[in-house]
Amino acid sequence: MAFVPAPSPTVVDQTTLMKKYLQFVAALTDTNTPDETKLKMMQEVSENFENVTSSPQYSTFLEHIIPR
Repeated sequence: MAFVPAPSPTVVDQTTLMKKYLQFVAALTDTNTPDETKLKMMQEVSENFENVTSSPQYSTFLEHIIPR
């Protein structure tokens, strides 16, 4: 059986992912979030980094994660 690559996320999927990752960013700054949970969140973002950077919402994501 030939390997079939997973399809790229649709715009709707990317929007959903970006909302999820923005929630992760908020949780990272919350002192009540356990370190293990923070680690798992960042691992997921890292595993999906290509989807994050190719998303139309990437600039908004950067605005939220980079403090001014």
